[in-house]
Parts: sequence; C-alpha cells; structure tokens
Amino acid sequence: MLKYPIFLQDNENSCGAYCIKMLLSFYKRDDEIKNIKKRCRLTKEGITVYGLIQVLKEYHLEAKAYQCEFKHLFEEVNCPIIIHLKQDDLYHYVVLYKIKDEYFLVGDPAKGLIKMSYEIFSKQFTGVIIMVNHVGMPLTKRNNYTFQNFLKDHFKQHYQTIIKMVIKTIIISLLTMLFSYYYQLLIDSFSKYQIYQIILISLCFTILYAFKLLLDYLRRQQILELSKELNQEYA
Repeated sequence: MLKYPIFLQDNENSCGAYCIKMLLSFYKRDDEIKNIKKRCRLTKEGITVYGLIQVLKEYHLEAKAYQCEFKHLFEEVNCPIIIHLKQDDLYHYVVLYKIKDEYFLVGDPAKGLIKMSYEIFSKQFTGVIIMVNHVGMPLTKRNNYTFQNFLKDHFKQHYQTIIKMVIKTIIISLLTMLFSYYYQLLIDSFSKYQIYQIILISLCFTILYAFKLLLDYLRRQQILELSKELNQEYA
C-alpha cells in the first residue's frame, strides 16, 4: 500500500466519496468506491460535511468537523484530514496528508498527489476541516489482528525510513571501529611517521569524524520523525 493513497474521482460531485476512500485506505479500512458512494448518497451537489462524518463513522472512524483559521493548521492539526476548498466557483474536498516547510502535501481526487504552496492553499481554504479523532476496529476483525500483523503493517508503511536508519547505523558502527584503530595507531605507531604524514592521516580522520557526526544527526532526526508519526498513529 502507498504511504499516501490516491484515487481519482470519476465525476465532479464524487470528490467527497474519494476522499473517504483515501482515508479508508490510509487506515487499512478500504472498500470499493461503489459501496462508499452508496453510503454517501451523493447528489448533484456531492455530499455535505455532516454526511462525510456519518459515512466515516460507519467505517469505524470517529471524525469531527471544525472551523479552523489557516494559521492554526500548523499548530493543532494531526494529518491526514479532509479539507474543504473553494476553487473558482466550485467547492471541493481534498485530503491533507502532510504539512511541509514550504508546501502542503495534498491528495486531490481531481489531480492526484500534489504540492500546494501556502499562498494558493490559503486562498482556496474555506476554513472547514474534518479530523479523524479515533480509528476503531470492527469486532469481527479484532481477534484476527495479531501482533505480527501489527508489526508487518507498520514495517510496510515505514520501511524506507527504517532501512535508511539501519544503513546509517551500520556506517556509524564501522566508522567507530575505524576510529578505535586510529587511536591505537596514534599511541603505538605514530612515532614511525613523518610530521606531514601524521597531519594528513589526522586530517582524513577529522573529515571522517565530521561525516560520522552528520550521519548521527540525520539518524536522530529520522528517529524523532518516525516516533512522531507512530505516536500520531497509535493515538
């Protein structure tokens, strides 16, 4: 499953239904779009905010709608959420997957996974958001969802980050071993080298040590980011 599921709408009034499908897929509650549309009871105007909340509830996702100022999106929102936009004269639902430093990562049923600048997003944002506060699990499935399934699902969702962290850890361990050899060399054998050779060797190890510090910093940042994402999912 993609980290940010995307499904493109088949007509202009079905964006709400496809946003529901994206959220369901994200939370591993996916269903066929025809079933979602049937629950949505779509009209020519699409579906109301209240209707979206009721359909999500039927899929064991407890959601609430809020009126939110643009600036508060950066402080109080746990993604993914459904966002209500006004594009030209048409109202449109999209899924906000991630808030980045320079843009919003948006699942748009009309365009796919896109990056929206703060400026464009703020102009189109109506102030209405739908947040998922709790993800329930149907009783018929709860007994079959083992701890192994739990680990497998999270590894699939975050495997790229985990692999990068493992690679950095291996490189850092190898560099640490190399530094141990350097210190032993410094104590036992440096008297055999010329001064320029000692300076050259020390300079190389200084560069390697700086590289190790950078890797360690990036690894800790990835750990913090992964912990933050997992905490949001667990909550």
